[in-house]
This record gives sequence, C-alpha cells and structure tokens, in this order.
Amino acid sequence: MGAILIASSFALYFTDPSIFINARTWVLLMVLIVLMVKTGLDQRRLQEGVMSFGEAFRSMFMATAIGVFFCTVFEYLLFNFIDPGLIEIQREIALEALDKMSGFLGEDGYDMALERIEEQDFNTVGQSVMGYFMRLIAPNALFSALIALIIKRNHTGP
Repeated sequence: MGAILIASSFALYFTDPSIFINARTWVLLMVLIVLMVKTGLDQRRLQEGVMSFGEAFRSMFMATAIGVFFCTVFEYLLFNFIDPGLIEIQREIALEALDKMSGFLGEDGYDMALERIEEQDFNTVGQSVMGYFMRLIAPNALFSALIALIIKRNHTGP
C-alpha cells in the first residue's frame, strides 16, 4: 500500500507540481479507499469468507497506517530534499487562496492570515508528524469503519 501511495504521489508530482499540491489529497484519498477495500476483501477471503467488523477494521486500519506512514515520509523527503521549491509553490497557492477569501476575512483578518502564511515553515518534521496522526483519524479510521461495516460477514449456520 505504501509503494502504491508513493507511486501515485510521485506520478502527480511529475504531472505538474502545482497539481500535485492542489490535488494530492483527493487523488490519494481515492487510491487509499480502493486499497482499503482490496485489503479488507483479501483478508475476508483469507478467513474463508467470514470476518467480523473488528477484524475488518483492524486489517484495513493497520494496512493504511503503515502505507500512509511511508507516503508521509516520502512527501517529507520530496518537499525538503528532492524538490524544496515545492514549499514555495505551496506558499504561493496558499496566498492565492487567501486572496480569493479576502472579502470574507476583512482587512484585519486578511493581514493576520497573510502574516501567518509568510512566516509559516511548510513541511517541517513536526507538521509531517501531526499530519500523519490527523490522517490516522480522518480518513483512515473513518473509512476503515465504513468499509468494515460493508464488507464484514458474520458466520451463518450451526
């Protein structure tokens, strides 16, 4: 799972760095969901078609936790060592988004947000670790639970 997430991330990066920054969350989420379903169905098949909600959740959550960990490490290396220019692209995209929202924030809110973006260190180790743990909650735990509800199969019969 980690290798597929890294390959997907790398493919997006090579397509266009700004597309990578803007679309990676949604593209990787779709890839992750497909891989979660495959993981759960493979586990159910290994258990001869019977799997509780807890077993389904555990197998998918653990697989995604490991896969997302490797993808997070890759993205940290990509932003900080392979192509540090991505950080500046990320900052520019954040500034463009702020400009689009300027009417909603008011002058003081806009100035404060602008200052935070300009001073922010993007993709530090701390941010990568925090991002990883946030991904464990949503989408990993959330989608693992939803998919587990769908693919679980309780034992029927005597």
